Formats: sequence, C-alpha cells, structure tokens
Amino acid sequence: MTRKRKIPQNEDNSYQKHPKTNEFSHRKRGNYHGSREQQGNQGEQKQYHDKRQKRDQRDQGEDEGKGEFPVALVRYLEQMAKEQPTGELLEIYTEKCLEEVEGQEEHLLHFVDGCMVVEAVFTKSATGSFEYLKRLQKQKKKQRIQLMYTRSAERVIEKMIYKMMPFKDEHEDVISSWVDLLIENWNDVIADQACSFLIRGIAKALCGIDSQLSTIKDVPEALKAVPDKKKLSNGWQKQELDKLFIRAFDYTSMNSMLILQPVSFILQDFAALERKAQTGQVQNFVAKFIEDEGSLLSSFSTPASSRLWEQLIANVDEQIQESLFVGFISDNFKQLATHPTANYPLKKFLASTKSEEIATEVSALFLEILPELIEQNKLWIVGPALKLLSNYADLQDDLIKALRSCFKAGRKDSRQKFLPHVLCLNDVEVEENDGTVSFDVTKAKVNGSLILTQLFHFKKNQTLLTSLNALSQDTLVSLISSPVGSHVFDGFFASKHIDTSVKIDMFEKLNPQMLIKDKYGSRVFENFWFQAELDVTYREKLVREQFVPMLTSKDKNTFVYILINKVGVRELREDPKRWRQNLKQKIEEGKQYLQFDPSSKPASNQNENPTNSFKKRKNKKKFKKFEKNE
Repeated sequence: MTRKRKIPQNEDNSYQKHPKTNEFSHRKRGNYHGSREQQGNQGEQKQYHDKRQKRDQRDQGEDEGKGEFPVALVRYLEQMAKEQPTGELLEIYTEKCLEEVEGQEEHLLHFVDGCMVVEAVFTKSATGSFEYLKRLQKQKKKQRIQLMYTRSAERVIEKMIYKMMPFKDEHEDVISSWVDLLIENWNDVIADQACSFLIRGIAKALCGIDSQLSTIKDVPEALKAVPDKKKLSNGWQKQELDKLFIRAFDYTSMNSMLILQPVSFILQDFAALERKAQTGQVQNFVAKFIEDEGSLLSSFSTPASSRLWEQLIANVDEQIQESLFVGFISDNFKQLATHPTANYPLKKFLASTKSEEIATEVSALFLEILPELIEQNKLWIVGPALKLLSNYADLQDDLIKALRSCFKAGRKDSRQKFLPHVLCLNDVEVEENDGTVSFDVTKAKVNGSLILTQLFHFKKNQTLLTSLNALSQDTLVSLISSPVGSHVFDGFFASKHIDTSVKIDMFEKLNPQMLIKDKYGSRVFENFWFQAELDVTYREKLVREQFVPMLTSKDKNTFVYILINKVGVRELREDPKRWRQNLKQKIEEGKQYLQFDPSSKPASNQNENPTNSFKKRKNKKKFKKFEKNE
C-alpha cells in the first residue's frame, strides 16, 4: 500500500476567494424542448425565482465558511487526470487518488475546480465512483442536500451513479441513501433545476439507461436502445423506483406544482419510464385528474404541464384514454382544439388512440368546428384528426363533403379546383382553361400541404385525384420546384389506396430528368422510388434510362450524386445480379428514412456523432472520385 502524500499547510490558496461565483461549464440539458413560446403563470414563476435567489444567497454564505480552497490537492488530481491510465493501471491510480482525498470528498465538491478534477479522475472507474459515493454517504444529510443544490456537484454525483452501471447488490445502500434523501426533501428538491437532473438521472439509471443513452432527449427512444428489454424484476432496483414513482405521482401534493418547469421535466421522464418500470402510478395519477375537470383544463392550458400531458397520454392504456375522452375531451373539444397550448395534448391523444368508437365521436366533433378552424386559421389539430380518420373508410364520406364545401369545391363542376384551394387555404385565384387548372403556386401554405398529404391516404380520394390530374403541365412543374407544394407528392406516392400504374403515369408526367436535378424534385423522386410498389424490371429500366446517361454528362449537381448513390447505379453496372438481390433491403431502409420524424432530431448538429460527419465527408469524396473515373 502506498504512503499517503502530505499536503503542505502553507500552500498559497488565495487565488480562489469566492468558490461559488464561477459557473460550472456543463452541457445544456433538459428534455422535450419544443418550438412553443415559453409562457405561463408569471406570478408563480417570479415566486419560484425569488425563492431560488434566496437559497443561492444562503448557500453562498454557508460555503464561505467551509474553509480554504484545497489548491495542492486539486493540482495533484489534475496531474493524475492528465495521465489517462487504462486497464489495471486505472484501478491503481484510482486507489491512490482515493487515499489522497480521504476526508476531503465532500469539501472538494463545494468548489467548481474541485468538481472538475473529481469528475475527471473518479468517473472513469466504476470502483472509484462507488467508493467515492460510499464515503459521501457518511456525511451529514444537510451537507449532502447542499451538494444536490449545486449544479457542478450534482453533475459529478449523477455521472458517478451512471458509471456504476450495471448495478450490483453492493450498490443498493448507496442508491437507496440518495433516493431516501430526495424523498425526505421532495417538495424542495423538485422545484430546483440541479436537483431535478439528479432525480431524473437516478430514475433513468434504475431503468437501465446508461450515461451514453441518457444523451438521447427522447426517453422512449433511449429505452428502445437499452440492451435488456425485460421488465424489471421485484428486486431492490424496482423497489427504489417504486418509491420515487409513488412520491412523484402523488396527486394531492403534485397537482399545484405542475406549472414549474423542473417539475414538468421530472414527470415527463417518469411517465416515459413507466413503460419499463410498470409501477401503475401513471394510470392512477391520470385517473384522479379526470375526476377534477377544472384542474385538468387548467393543466392542459399551461405550457409546462401541457408537455407533461403529452407524455401521460402516450403512456396510459386504452381504458384510461377512453375515460379521459368521455370525461373531459369530448366536452371541451372545441376549446382544446383552438387553444395555442392545449391543442398539443389533444394532438397526442388523436395520434395515440386506436378505438373506433373514439374515432367516430372525434369525427362528429371535428365536423362541427371544421369551418371555424379554417376561417380562423387555427388548423393545429386538422392533420392529426385526418390521420386518425384515414384508418376508417366509413367516416370519410361526410368529412370529404365538409372539406369540399369549406374549400369552394362543393359543386360537382368545381371539384377540379379542390386541390388548389386546399393548398393555398382559399387564398388564391384559380384559372380554368380547356379542362386544365392553373394557379399561383407561390401562395401555397404549409398547413394546406399537410392537409393534402393526409387526404391522399384516404380510401375515398377520387375528388383529390381528379383535381390533381386536372392541373396544367406548367402548374405541375411549379409544384415540383416549390418547397411547400412539392410535399403534395409525398402523400401521393406513399398512399396505399392509389394504384401503382396511376403513380407511374404521374411520375412520367412530371419529367423525371427535371425531378432528379431539382432541389425539391429530387425528394419527390425519392418518395416515388422508395414508396411506390414498383417491380424490379421497371426499376432497372428507370436507372438505365435516366441515370446511366448522366454519368458522362457534365450537367450534374449535388442532388444527382445523392440519387446516383441511393439507387445504386455503380452496383447495377458492376454486378446486376447483386443489385437485384440487395434491392429489397435498400427499399426498406429508404422507407424507414422517409418515415423518420424530424421532430426527434436535435435542433442543431452540435450533438451529431463525429463518425457520421466523417462518413458524410467520405461519401462526398466518393462522388467526386466516381465522376472522374467515369
């Protein structure tokens, strides 16, 4: 055993007089951030921030009496972190560092630099993380609570808990001590942002989500990536989760706190983790809310709690969904549909329900308010409602008639103008000449495009097809080049209720050469290639006629190169048999890519895997090299 190093008593430690004035440099964290404007009860938010400011001032005064900053110890740990040992050497280094910090574990975490070196040294080893937390467990509760309120210290504790995964029986006391401490001080810690990170981190870890998967903002997606798909057994991990869930979904104490953002984030994660935890607390929480209609309406209308309701609705069974619809949604459908915040949980409900009875009731309620929604341009729920009704052909006739009436195509001789009026939301002049229809595509609206995309999935789509086929050639060309109008063809080619021969006729009418070279047309081509049920012979003919001549042409751009790679031109020329064998798999991969939900992507590419970026650059080089070889 190595001898403990002595720390000189006369070290100069005057360079850090105010240990808590610095902010710990940490990544931006938090789930379910949408594009919704951050609104809410200003009085409640002000009260929350005033309490937070007083607590910070109190903590500042307490920390100033904690003693001097341990300069020599921090510098020593910095040097050990720079060594970056691995394997057995890492355990030796960790053991040595544990000896050096003995008695200073809690004191180090009161300083930003101390937290940084502790994280750099002890979160590399599961043993080091466990031993460090085990020593912190011996500290007084007041001192440990103070650490939870400090962002830098909380981050270190959270990382150590993640590093201990997968949990063993010997870890029970450590995890249980933190869970009990959180529950004892629940009403205070859930309103604090730093503490909320720790609560969510412990719950995720108990459900098998490690530190790498925790970076995925969407908790259901993270759960899908967990190696162990089985439900939690009735061991100590399940017991600790039950304690957290029982306290988190206590209706009496939590009802009035849902407007706070940290509380909402905690319950959002817990609601998503219910799929793995299977505690039954989410069901009970929603059931008690249904009994209080006034409180439920207020909760739907507040930004923070409305995001929570999106998760709650997605994670309850059909019986609770039916009770929620009968007891609340059906009576307040119009108010929810036209409210800028409450419409989000309603959209989630429409997207998640699978009951034909509910769909029938929704159809009747939707038809009543449809003219008003179009007139006021509050079309937030139209897309999800149409998507729900597209599964039930018996409910589509009345809806199509109502839509034709709202979009100036109620008469039989005016149904050719249906598509232009829907796309532009009645804000366009439609010209009819010799049986063809023309209009100004630049007036296309995003909501109109979304409505048409869903209507193509209806079984009763004759009016829409008639209107599409009546468009003039110039109008079709303009639609292809439109960032909004081009999405009309996404629904057309993806529809299962339109014959493949009709899709091929429309594709050839759109001029394939122009589609391939155009920025938005190339996406239309992708939808045709991957979504339409084309036979192998037609696909091979299409590649040889449209793409092979382009290989020697100088009139190529980025979009051409992308499609050349996706349809496999090189592989077809080198080995046609292999190309045919791999075609089915590539088509399935392409369908999954086109059905990817863009809302789950990060707002920027700062979280992008560096490996993916390298692959993209490598593919670009391949395109250029391929061009030279040809």
